[in-house]
Amino acid sequence: MILVDKATPLRLGELVRGLVPEHPDLDVEVDATRLAVAKEGQLVVLVPNLDHAVWLNTERPVVAQRRLSVVLFCDEATSKGLAQRAPDFFHWISHRVECPPAVAPAFAVARLRAAMLTRPSAIVWRGKHLEETFHAVRSHRRLELRPADLRYATLAQRQASATDWIAFDRLDSPLALRRVRWALAEMGRRGRVFLVDPCDEVPDLPVLEGTPSSLRAAIDALRSAGSRRPGQLAALADLDPVRTRQLQERVRAGVDDTSLKYDLLEPPASAGESRQSTPFATLPFGGIRRAPGGSPDPVEALLRARTTELRLVADLANEAGDPDAAATYAARWLAAQPDLGAALSSLVTAWSGGNALRWLVVDLATLADVKGSREAATTLLDDLVAGDLDRVVHRVPWRLAQGRFLGDTLPEAERSSEALLRKTLGEPGSLARYPKQEAQLCAELGALVRGQGRYAEAESFLDRGAVLAAEKLGESDPLTATLWSSLAQVRAQLHRDDARPTAERAIRLVTRALPADDPRRAEDLPVLERIASS
Repeated sequence: MILVDKATPLRLGELVRGLVPEHPDLDVEVDATRLAVAKEGQLVVLVPNLDHAVWLNTERPVVAQRRLSVVLFCDEATSKGLAQRAPDFFHWISHRVECPPAVAPAFAVARLRAAMLTRPSAIVWRGKHLEETFHAVRSHRRLELRPADLRYATLAQRQASATDWIAFDRLDSPLALRRVRWALAEMGRRGRVFLVDPCDEVPDLPVLEGTPSSLRAAIDALRSAGSRRPGQLAALADLDPVRTRQLQERVRAGVDDTSLKYDLLEPPASAGESRQSTPFATLPFGGIRRAPGGSPDPVEALLRARTTELRLVADLANEAGDPDAAATYAARWLAAQPDLGAALSSLVTAWSGGNALRWLVVDLATLADVKGSREAATTLLDDLVAGDLDRVVHRVPWRLAQGRFLGDTLPEAERSSEALLRKTLGEPGSLARYPKQEAQLCAELGALVRGQGRYAEAESFLDRGAVLAAEKLGESDPLTATLWSSLAQVRAQLHRDDARPTAERAIRLVTRALPADDPRRAEDLPVLERIASS
């Protein structure tokens, strides 16, 4: 009996391919009890779990009686567990071999190479192992991971090197996916982009799966289809979920295991070769799925066309539910207007009652270079704070807008705004009579630090605001719903155990407090349902 220690499933196919020429009938099992029905004299690669340790220890004579040759393929924890729980069985090991370190999934490497040959505008990646697969294919290139929940201006920032790749993750809502595509259009970027686990299908892009099937699931699926050696086929397919599904179909169609085995042992064809003689001739290309085409996005189309109609882009982005992106383009439009006061007035009129105005006064950095009209702009901002928007809630965005208008840098302005928010929230009793304002300030500060990636701090402020809003404003208040929704999303980003119950409560609150046509409801519910079901 041989022990392959510190084993990883990604190396199992390599082991089986090395053994099959001398042991064509070998099989791979995850259920140790199936040793009792193995063919006499057979070689079995056993990938055990500790639930069968007692059975292995007490029924070990089965191995000798049936003259089985056994290769134990164990990770380090399983090896140690068997040594403790099945000591008599473990002492039968005659040789120990240490498995080489894990590698990128072979099927993912092959398909990524094939997808890159088609030069798509982006590649949709689902599952794990993106970084190791990328570096196996492009070892000399850099891969930058960029979360989709960054501020829009940061999201659309160009890279220093145009030959490097960007992987956008946290695409957990249609809006997040849409704003990434806008950012790519803003950068003028086509290609060298991954969209990682987007919530929806992305039209016309190749879709690659990076997560191998579990060995147990692959064996069960092939056995239920009628395979006599399901473990061998699953291992030779490198636990590739696409090939496993194809194998199931062919087994059901009556193709015998031996034919499938030799098809899987065929060396992969290079990019220019044709292999029409085997059922897997289209792989790795056949394992690449493409989502059907969809209607063009107007914002993306305008940005791809390098439009100068930035006010139109800002209005469309605002209508689509992204006030952050809308404010970014509105600020750029304002910078080019000769009458800044009139331009700001038109935006206030068009966007009254929406969140885009809050983002706009935070995003007026471009006004630092505008000559003239400063007095009119400052007066208008003062009127905006005192009039349409609540003075307490919007004091910090207003101060931030004026600070950046006078030339402060973004980090300086954000630091000053954060300090003011903390000071306001930290003054004992200063907001005791204004629970709604206090809850709103918690939401403002939570959003500010969350946008900087400081999720633990954001969680503490959002938790304070959510509890306060639920107690003082009631569960039918829209602010209560939005606070609990933001809290659930931040807890999910922190991988906290209470993210799921928080999301379940947020779903009830959003459904109760926000009307059916509210864009926040359409944006938040899919994200919350995904968190609640995870």
